[in-house]
This record gives sequence, C-alpha cells and structure tokens, in this order.
Amino acid sequence: MKDGRVGRQDLAGDAEKGVGVTGAEQGAALQRLLWDPDLAADYLDVQVRNGWVRLTGEVEYQFQSDAAFNHVASLAGVTGVTNEIKVIEALSP
Repeated sequence: MKDGRVGRQDLAGDAEKGVGVTGAEQGAALQRLLWDPDLAADYLDVQVRNGWVRLTGEVEYQFQSDAAFNHVASLAGVTGVTNEIKVIEALSP
C-alpha cells in the first residue's frame, strides 16, 4: 500500500533465486480485486509466490476483506491465501 494504489510487490529477486513467481497469477488476482465495485482496491497490495497469495492493505469493512480473500482464493493456480488486510473503520463526517 505504499502509494495508495493496487500494487505488485517487486519479487524479481525471488525469481532470480529460482522461487516460482508467476505474473499471470498476480495479474489475475489484481484484476479480480479491481473488478469488484464494493472493494476499495486502490488500497490493496497483492504478492504471489509459488501460487500462494498474500493480501495486504486497508479496507473500511470486514466484508470487503472477506470478499478480497474469496476472490483470489477461487483463482486457478492459487494454492493458498494469507489475508493481512486491516479493517479500518471510516470516520463519520
């Protein structure tokens, strides 16, 4: 969430070490999150390593975190998901 946009972490170092990093899985996960209008996907980051997806960032409601998890968990090639999305309650105006 470094710049407030859906982002991909730089895993090039892992690829050079022979750790399986697939851009296709990462791209699919990002697209799946962007597709859902109920998610504030601008504040989520996705990392993929060996089919394992790690979600980080912030959302306003628990259902958004759950939806992000469900979206990426159902993708082909995903072997597991670590959901580290924080639920930050929105302040009332």
